[in-house]
Amino acid sequence: MEASTPFLAIYGAGAALFRVMGSSRISMWVSLVMNVINAAGNAILIFGFHRGVEGVAIPTLLSRMFTAAAMLFLLRRPNLPMQVEKLSLRHDRRIIRHILRYGVTNGLESSMFQLGKILLLSTVAVLGTASVAANAIGNTLCTFQCIAGNAVGLGIVTVVSQCVGAGDYQKARLYTKKLLKTTYLCMSLCILAVYFLMPAALQLYNVSGEAERCAYQIIWMHGLFGLLIWPLAFTLPQALRAAGDTTFTMIVSSVSMWTMRVCFGILLGRCLGYGVLGIWMAMFVDWALRIAFFLPRFCGHRWELKAIGQG
Repeated sequence: MEASTPFLAIYGAGAALFRVMGSSRISMWVSLVMNVINAAGNAILIFGFHRGVEGVAIPTLLSRMFTAAAMLFLLRRPNLPMQVEKLSLRHDRRIIRHILRYGVTNGLESSMFQLGKILLLSTVAVLGTASVAANAIGNTLCTFQCIAGNAVGLGIVTVVSQCVGAGDYQKARLYTKKLLKTTYLCMSLCILAVYFLMPAALQLYNVSGEAERCAYQIIWMHGLFGLLIWPLAFTLPQALRAAGDTTFTMIVSSVSMWTMRVCFGILLGRCLGYGVLGIWMAMFVDWALRIAFFLPRFCGHRWELKAIGQG
């Protein structure tokens, strides 16, 4: 798996370039082919050749090598606004400095988020088998409720970054508001679809009645709060990140994550006896706290001074 990391990095960089150029469809198709190669390879090696763990690792490596090669090939096309003409080990210090300025903060934010999730999983593990099962089911099905919001968030990064690059912050605000409305609409449809399919989906897990009831409550709560506040907590800050205001979003997200989702979640879940539901309720409080900082920031003008060459 570690051997495939450089190829995954090349794919990620190429996908980001295509999104910036407004050609996110190419990234989608390359990703689709990667997943097909991975899934087909897993099936062949695991069930056909009985390779076990190797049957999982080898297709992953091959699929990521394919996507890296595909990205490099596609980025050499002459009709693109940005092209990769040749590979060179030489680098521009100014460009590297800007990349690190925004990339490191996003990486730290993501790392802190994943670490907090691990701590919460260890907390859920001591609450019993039913809580563990309900939490796992909730994490899986709730992902589908937010899938449209995550997709629009990627779109906001592309649109707002282009507006900021052109120095047109009025359009950046306008498009952010329009895409937020789109997020609410699309998430509403996703949440309703999950609600409609939830009884059948829960039957597939074949868990105990207690775990099923708990998972049912989690998904309903997540859908309700997701419809009301998720876009403002997660889609809106994507516009700030696209404008270069990554340090602010990192600080707010990290502090909110550790104080509300982790510490308050442990307090509700273990100390006050609310169990796994308390941990999820703390997560909704985390969302609300993020909005309390992100929304005033967006309505103000300080984020407009964070673009490259200005911050």
